[in-house]
Order: sequence, then C-alpha cells, then structure tokens
Amino acid sequence: MKPGGFEDMWTDILEVVQNRDFVETLSRKVRNEIVEVEDSRIIVRSEETHNERRLHKETFRPFCTRLLDHGSLDFVSDIQKSKWIGVGAVIVAIISLLPYVEYRTEPRVLFLKE
Repeated sequence: MKPGGFEDMWTDILEVVQNRDFVETLSRKVRNEIVEVEDSRIIVRSEETHNERRLHKETFRPFCTRLLDHGSLDFVSDIQKSKWIGVGAVIVAIISLLPYVEYRTEPRVLFLKE
C-alpha cells in the first residue's frame, strides 16, 4: 500500500532497513552496512570508503516528498545538489527497497508502483 505522506513513508523505511544487514547503491552496487537504525536516523558504513554516514530523517524528506508528489524521482536533477551530495545514492537505494517503489538505473529514476 502506498504511503499517505512522508511520515508514513519514513515508518516504512525504518521497518525495511531494520531487517537488513546492508544496502547496495543502485548503479555502482557499493555495499553499505546498516550500522544503526533509530527513529530519527539511519547510520550506514560504506564498504568502499569505510566512512560512516548519518542519514537523518529530514535528509530523506525532499526525496520522499518529490517521489510522492510526482510519482517519480531523478534525484540528480530533481533535488538540489547540496541536499544529496555524498548521500544521495544511499538514500535512493534505501527508498528503492520499499515494496511500492520501482527503479531504473539508466537514468537513475525511482517510480511509485501503480
């Protein structure tokens, strides 16, 4: 079932990542270990760089809102670069795990399933 808004989608995101050990970016398949899941953030560690990234709930909001409002999301062109630099690929990979989201990698676009 599609979410009614961002808060519903965030709840779904937390449920999906709590049951996973890692998430891979969609294009380059970089593995990111899910280190910690909290109500307000998700912490991942890149297998490639070994850096931890704290993905706060509010960082997901523009991605989710765009997807919910328009039915699709190409984060590189739809979201201001300062909001996704360094974390966009991981956020999109996490959102793509939701059962009501599909994706294409060329170009990187997420879609809400009909």
